[in-house]
Amino acid sequence: MLGNVKPYLPQLSEEDRARYNGFYCGLCKTLGRDHGLFSRFMLNYDMAFVAMLYDELHGESYNVKRTGCFANPFKKKDILIPTGGTAFAADVLVMLAYFKLKDNIADENILKKAGCVALCPYFYLKYRHRAKKHPQLAEILAKESRAQLLAEKSGSDIDRLALPTANMVKAIMHRAAPKEKKMDAGQFGFMLGRVIYLIDALCDRKDDEKENKFNIFNIKKLTDEEAKAECFMALGEMAHWYRKLNITEYKAITDNIIYLSLARKIKFAGEETGDETDNG
Repeated sequence: MLGNVKPYLPQLSEEDRARYNGFYCGLCKTLGRDHGLFSRFMLNYDMAFVAMLYDELHGESYNVKRTGCFANPFKKKDILIPTGGTAFAADVLVMLAYFKLKDNIADENILKKAGCVALCPYFYLKYRHRAKKHPQLAEILAKESRAQLLAEKSGSDIDRLALPTANMVKAIMHRAAPKEKKMDAGQFGFMLGRVIYLIDALCDRKDDEKENKFNIFNIKKLTDEEAKAECFMALGEMAHWYRKLNITEYKAITDNIIYLSLARKIKFAGEETGDETDNG
């Protein structure tokens, strides 16, 4: 997951913005507590969304503590007290971080490769530790990470290329949901993963072309309009499964992400919009 699943802040109320920031900073706190200092540098918006959905589906309460944060310890703010959602999201994040580093080692320039190589042993140990706690999920993440690399080496089919990410997010959301919601959450996760893969390809296509990196929309020689149509079709199907989750507690925030923020990401891909993105 790549950090695109976040709200469009200008259209959130002050209260909902504060609640979202509480989750984001609460996840950072949980990462530091459970996985150490370096894990905090892997913090992203997608996992804050996962934490929020986990707590919503499990009925966990929203409780905050006013305290300093890692980025600015002298500025106190309301930060979510660690929950089941932040603990689960932190576990998933450090597992995904290991595979992301391996992917960067394969794809990036020599300087970025060096940094990733240096961090890889640290996150490998984190991955192994959390894999014991979430063995089925860890197995799927490893399998689909390998499948992604193979697909990009030999494939030009959009469905096949988006499938590994879709399967990974499906597994994450299935694991995050209680028994009675697992099927709907898994289907939502599958389509969310497809959306994540396609939006990332859409947003990166110009840079990928310059750097001669793999990008399915460039391989298929799709126009921007055709690429955006692929993204919007996936987004519509994802919204169908999202509605089945019947979100209530954080509905204003998650509706903003699903119906507004992701749609804007597709519509304005590659353009400077001046959107507010600071969640600190």
